[in-house]
Amino acid sequence: MDKARAIKTQDEIALMRIICQIAEKAFAAIADAIRPGVRECELVAVARKVLYEEGVDHTEDCVVCSGYNTNPYNWSFSDKPIRPGELVYVDIDGASYLGYKCCLYRTFCCGKASQEQKDLYEEAKEMLYAALNTIRDGVTDHEVVSKWPDSPQYWGYNTWQEVGPYALGHGIGLSLHERPFFNRQQMEAGAPPQVLKEGMVIAVETYAGKKGGRDGVRLEEDIVVTKDGYERLCFWPIDELMECRLLYR
Repeated sequence: MDKARAIKTQDEIALMRIICQIAEKAFAAIADAIRPGVRECELVAVARKVLYEEGVDHTEDCVVCSGYNTNPYNWSFSDKPIRPGELVYVDIDGASYLGYKCCLYRTFCCGKASQEQKDLYEEAKEMLYAALNTIRDGVTDHEVVSKWPDSPQYWGYNTWQEVGPYALGHGIGLSLHERPFFNRQQMEAGAPPQVLKEGMVIAVETYAGKKGGRDGVRLEEDIVVTKDGYERLCFWPIDELMECRLLYR
């Protein structure tokens, strides 16, 4: 059954378009709520309120990390207040509509971003789209992960185990993590290649931020594998770092 669920029917994909559309509304509410003094846990509440109002049947707690909580990579939230100039990454993870889930990261800035933060954002986006632009029916996960850094030293670490979540892909559907799952750590350990097939729905996520740095950026897209490429399921803007409540330092 696990293998059979890897390729989705058109009805399943339609439901996943709906949950991604609902996630867009949650991102909009979060972007509007980001301001100095709002706490990470309060943004989680903002997102969950929208999700339940829109009819989701389940959601995980949502990830909201800001400022020093963005580096090293972390996937939780706290009662930390957000300060002007801090990055905030958010994951609408496990939100479910009629059983089908999304997993979507976006990164925002509270106020005006520095050039260094914008460059870090571009780094994460380029890493993400280098992988996405490789995806189509018939390619293997090894071809996809070969577009990602070939050493954990890229992030300032010594082992793949330390950076396993920093660039990865995973199937998504009735479960938050389904077949196929892939990252560089898995390939370097000798896992055989997996062929990506038309109709698979995959979440691809990347992280930029060096060990000891102040900021980290996390981005993620949910896509359907097509014959000649992929279809994005979430249309929330990703082209540039979104500055919320434009406050100058």
